[in-house]
Amino acid sequence: MTRVRLIDIAKEAGVSVATVSYVLNNVPNQKVSDETRLKVMQIANLHNYKKNNIAEALVKGQTKCIGIYAAKYDFSIINADIYQLINMLSAKFLENGYYTIILSSPYNTSINYIDAIVCISLSDEDFITVSKANTIPVIAVDCMRHIPWTFEICHIYKNVKDDLLLNEYVLFCYKYNSSGLNKLISQNNNNVKFVSNFLQLENLINENANKVVVASSASLLDYLLTKNIKVYKAPFNYNNFITAIYNSTILAIEHAEVAEHVIHF
Repeated sequence: MTRVRLIDIAKEAGVSVATVSYVLNNVPNQKVSDETRLKVMQIANLHNYKKNNIAEALVKGQTKCIGIYAAKYDFSIINADIYQLINMLSAKFLENGYYTIILSSPYNTSINYIDAIVCISLSDEDFITVSKANTIPVIAVDCMRHIPWTFEICHIYKNVKDDLLLNEYVLFCYKYNSSGLNKLISQNNNNVKFVSNFLQLENLINENANKVVVASSASLLDYLLTKNIKVYKAPFNYNNFITAIYNSTILAIEHAEVAEHVIHF
C-alpha cells in the first residue's frame, strides 16, 4: 500500500497542506474550524496515516516531548499535590505543542528520546545523579540544583508573614526529600513543623491547637480544615509556578542565555 502524504489528505479534504499539518500536529494558536479539523482527522484515519515522529525529530533536532521524574512519598497528601502539579504541568506543555511522559527508569540512566527532564521533589543526591547521567537539560522543581546553569524552581514560602499579615504562626509543611530545600524553608519561616506522615500530623495538630497554623499546600489545607484549629493557606499561585517551570524548560531546551536560573516562591 502506498504511504499517504499530507498533500493527498489536503486534496481530499479540500484544504491546504498547511491546514492538514496544523491539525495532525496539533499546532496551537491556529484558527481551524471544528468541522475542518474533524474532516482532516477522518480522512487521515481512513487512509491509515502514520506520522514519522523519528524523522521529524531528526530534522528539527527536537522530539517535542518532556520527561518527568516525580518522587513518591509514603504520605498520600503530598503525593496528591505532586499529582496535581504533574497534571497542570502536562496541560501547560500540551497547550504549547509538547507531550510529557512519566519516567520510571533508574535515575542513573541516560535518556535520549526526550528534549528535557523535569525533576519534581527529588533528593539532592538523586537530582545530581540525573544531571550527571544526561546531556539534555534537567530542571529542578522543589529540589536543589547544585549546578550553576541548571534552572531551579522551588517553594520556599518566603512571603507568608507579610502576605497574610501574621505576627506569629506555625507553618505546617511537607518534609521534602531535599534537605537543602527544607533548610531554605526554615530560614524563611521562624516556626516550621515538617510533616512526613499522618501520625506526626495529628500530633502536631494537637500540640498547636491554640496557635495560628498556615498550611503549605491545598491538600494539606483541606485536611486541616476538618480539624478544630485556625488555619490559613500559604500564599501561592499555582499558575505562576507552572508558568515558571514551563518557561525555564523551554529556555533550557533553546540554550538561551539568561542571567538568573533560580526562581523561588
